[in-house]
Amino acid sequence: MQLGETADGAALIERAEAYLSREDFASAGATYDAALAALQGRDEPAVVRALVGRGWASHGEDDDPAALTSHQAALATQLRIAPDAAAAICTIRRSIGATLLALARLEEGKEQYRQVLALQRDLLDESNPEIAETLNILGETAARQEQYAEARRYQEASLAILRSILPPGSPEIAAALTNLGVSLFRLGSEHDAETCLREALTIDPDLMLAAENLIHVLYQQGRTEEAHELAGEKYRRQSFVVQPAPARPSGTLLVLWSLDGNIPKQHLLARLPLTIVDWHIEYSNNAHERQLPPYDLVFNLIGDADEGRAALECARAFEDRCGVRLLNEPRKVQRTRRHMIPDLLGGIDDLVIPRVAQFAAAALKTPARDGLLRDAGLALPLLLRSAGKHGGETLERITTGRELADHCASLPEGDTVYATAYHEYRSADGFYRKYRAIYVDGALFPYHLAISPHRVVHYFSAEMEAHPWKLDEELAYLDNAGTVLGERAMAALTAIGRRLGLDYCGVDFSLLPDGRVLLFEANATMLVHPEDEHGVLARKNPFVARILEAFDQLIWRNLPAARRWPLASAAQPPLG
Repeated sequence: MQLGETADGAALIERAEAYLSREDFASAGATYDAALAALQGRDEPAVVRALVGRGWASHGEDDDPAALTSHQAALATQLRIAPDAAAAICTIRRSIGATLLALARLEEGKEQYRQVLALQRDLLDESNPEIAETLNILGETAARQEQYAEARRYQEASLAILRSILPPGSPEIAAALTNLGVSLFRLGSEHDAETCLREALTIDPDLMLAAENLIHVLYQQGRTEEAHELAGEKYRRQSFVVQPAPARPSGTLLVLWSLDGNIPKQHLLARLPLTIVDWHIEYSNNAHERQLPPYDLVFNLIGDADEGRAALECARAFEDRCGVRLLNEPRKVQRTRRHMIPDLLGGIDDLVIPRVAQFAAAALKTPARDGLLRDAGLALPLLLRSAGKHGGETLERITTGRELADHCASLPEGDTVYATAYHEYRSADGFYRKYRAIYVDGALFPYHLAISPHRVVHYFSAEMEAHPWKLDEELAYLDNAGTVLGERAMAALTAIGRRLGLDYCGVDFSLLPDGRVLLFEANATMLVHPEDEHGVLARKNPFVARILEAFDQLIWRNLPAARRWPLASAAQPPLG
């Protein structure tokens, strides 16, 4: 009887594996369940095989929590019956790691792959391509966590193996060079990044990820003409890229891009069960547009009205003919250029908007600049910055005529500059505070607070992590913005969101001693990202999650009814 049950279990496993190979995941899962029932109470390799297969069937059905449970049960069984079977344990840990990554549990997934790597190095020759693949996965995961130094180490090791076993022109080498080039760029090693990316494009001229990042490297180095030339060459040939889709996509999201000035999309879009089509619309033509796959919804990712000016014009024309809902309407983004904000948001009670004017850099290089500034109603002290720059990049506070002359003399030719009246905003305790809030579908979500002794406040330079009192104050803002800011400020912020009228955007501001809001900027180019789950800032993540969940809901509500996917949980209401 027992032998018969075992044989039945083995036969069911073979049948389940046949279903799995045909991607009939429901039938595979049901058959694996029957096999496990037949093998109940046994500790033998067939049970491990069935549990691993059941996990992959669950993954195919987009039920990764169930997949993880099956894979972990397989590992526990394997460790009971044959704890020294390194090859089997390696395979199971790889399954667990892949499932954890699918669940966005990146650090746990990375730890599983570290153990896989250790086992592979005991089992295989160091030049085995399986080791290169594991190193590549570790590098990609570290890059997803924005841990680029760690990513670089894994990617260099993977590339070295591939170079030792593959012909120089292999596409696998081109892909590895691209991944390494991206990490080098993020680390500021622009020369080395350019070398990697150019070699990748020599191997595969159509490798768009390499081209896109080389364009950004050139931009970062101020080589804008080269960047535009490369963009024209690459994107006029292929203006859209279909990103790898999840196992069972619910629909297709068409994303409109610019060369620069885009809303950071990594954390907004990566969670969506949709096929993503990235379209550099500025370089498109009628033939490209006809070749686009059918799409259910359009999201305009072009967030900066200066950097994306030409692309926004193309996006605005496309809006009239796209035939589906287009989120973040281009015409509304166009209104968010810094010198237009006072008119757009003027008249809102308890909102202070410093005077701002736009100038050509060439005009400010001449002695006539004093008259130009005076005619614009501006006087020292003032803030100067290049159009399209955020996060304090190129921002200078000018307090004297000599500083003004010296700074204007250093402005790049052809640059466009914003001059903004400086408004003192130091709090009673001597610190400066910069708040950020995100609007999703009109709802306000606090995102962060930076507290600094310096007038120009950036989160990265405010030493927030070194001062628990700062983090506590930030957490109070995130937890109940209305109490921290007061009714007048909340009413002003709510009115700002209505005036902007964008589906996704944000605002940077401070709270003046009299309770009014001092506006720094309001636009769509606002980064939202979770913090390191093991770091000091991890306690902010539940509030970040609310923003991301609200964005999920925004997409879900605007998809055609037939395409809407079941949300795991309803988005939390906005805070404050």
